[in-house]
Amino acid sequence: MRVDHSDIRMLLSRSLVQRYLTESFLSFIEEKGILNLLKALQSFDMDKALEALQQKLGYNSLHRTRKMMIQIIVDFLCECGYLEKKGEYYSWDERVVLERSISDDEKEAIRSVFKGQVNFFERCLLHADDFLKGSPPFYDFGSDSLYAWEEFLGDVEFKFARDVLIN
Repeated sequence: MRVDHSDIRMLLSRSLVQRYLTESFLSFIEEKGILNLLKALQSFDMDKALEALQQKLGYNSLHRTRKMMIQIIVDFLCECGYLEKKGEYYSWDERVVLERSISDDEKEAIRSVFKGQVNFFERCLLHADDFLKGSPPFYDFGSDSLYAWEEFLGDVEFKFARDVLIN
């Protein structure tokens, strides 16, 4: 089957894990005020978005990694259909409404089967707002973060992939 990468919504809506992670990320964007701030801008370019996020939410948009993270958030909103990009400008698509489609039972199933991946992702999301405001990264690649990477990479999905590759 060939996937049309121009519409990632189809891909994100297929896998229960991807739906869970997508909804978690959307919840973060909404709860931290990013969503409403971008909605209020109506039409904006990245410079205007970075400036607004810095002034209203205290984000350190001058740092390269944080700037890239904000760009990823904006691109994610485009991929989900909430923002439309025309040239260098983004505009909010008022026709699109945030939807939640994962039941509590499905969330619990995902948390138990994909525990390492979900825990890693959720801990990163909990720290993301602080990171965007200037805190150091939650995880690095040193020995202090080894347990987190082992838990993440020890997840059932990655164990299966490693087993296939090794064998």
